[in-house]
Amino acid sequence: MRTAIYGGSFNPIHNAHLQLIRNVQKAMQFDRLFLIPAGIPPHKSAGKLAGAEERMEMCNLALSELSLPAHVLDLEVRREGKSYTAETLEELSRRYPDDTFTLIMGEDMFRTLGSWWHFEEIFRLAQICAVRRSEDGESEMKRIAKEYEALGARCSIVRSDFLDISSTEVREKVRSGESIASLVPEKVDEFIFLNGLYRDDPLYEKYRIEIRGKLSDARYYHSLCVAKSAKTLAGIYGADPRKAELAGILHDILKDTPKEEQLQFAERFDIILDNFELQSKTLLHAKLGAAFLEKELGISDPEILDAVRYHTTGKENMSLLTRIIFTADFVSDDRVYPGVEDMRKMAYGNHLLDAMLEGLAFTLKELSEERRVIHPDTLSAYNALIFEKEGATV
Repeated sequence: MRTAIYGGSFNPIHNAHLQLIRNVQKAMQFDRLFLIPAGIPPHKSAGKLAGAEERMEMCNLALSELSLPAHVLDLEVRREGKSYTAETLEELSRRYPDDTFTLIMGEDMFRTLGSWWHFEEIFRLAQICAVRRSEDGESEMKRIAKEYEALGARCSIVRSDFLDISSTEVREKVRSGESIASLVPEKVDEFIFLNGLYRDDPLYEKYRIEIRGKLSDARYYHSLCVAKSAKTLAGIYGADPRKAELAGILHDILKDTPKEEQLQFAERFDIILDNFELQSKTLLHAKLGAAFLEKELGISDPEILDAVRYHTTGKENMSLLTRIIFTADFVSDDRVYPGVEDMRKMAYGNHLLDAMLEGLAFTLKELSEERRVIHPDTLSAYNALIFEKEGATV
């Protein structure tokens, strides 16, 4: 069996990696591919970089985009100490004695291959497939190939369409809150988002882990989407983006907590609940969630607490942050109800007041049609915004 081997840090794997694999496969027609993430010292994996298991999972997700049989191997991530390509090839040769191996690498790696540890062993165990990025480098690569072939190497040079993407670029865009949808496969994008990878905000990571243990998968995803939306809206309307993101990720922290347990929190926190809150878990989780943030997580910022407290009902005279969280809860990416696209256009199009009124009108209509009680704060919020709109110059 003709097996291609492609190694790298893959932190994360991205579309340029996949493009290279497709082009090499087209040129050389392998039977299968082994993708081998490199080992990274633990101190380098903490915080800003993904760990071995996360990189392995992202590689597995990305390989679903390829048409050839492909497998992710953990040979190097589980190997203690330095990991050398010669050792990897020796282990593969023992595991698959009937295979012929081709080692894929880019121009830069190919140029330095002659200085690698036990490079003669690499030449013996695998054919070398060097991928050139441009016409300019072909003659130089052919010259280097002849030098390696004099030492026993078998070299092929393949031209690949070049996508100008790097893992560093992907990580930087995640840290700055930019979209990476065009840089990585959709499943990898979602994995990075759900697992908070490549962010440089320990507090956000702390709260992400906190809600992950309290919410269902769907509610967890919703909370991340609200945090993302809130951060974007804060940038549009001049609020603190970090504060908005933190309030967004925490807004539903008690949403999936059983009512009996919520009532225990109310007793412990000496919170008096009105009849509306007692009747509706939807209202209960917001008020008690704000108290939980203050009493259990030590969050004292009054803007964050107020935003969480009123994200469901709204209220009269809402602060900018409260308005943003209220709106983000309606227009986050996971929402699919009728009219949400119009509301998103308003919210992201610098018409926050209109988006809020649309959301309140939606809520009032739904509650009235279902013959459910309407909290006085919701009515007050709607009336206050109507008066504000009538008095505003648009």
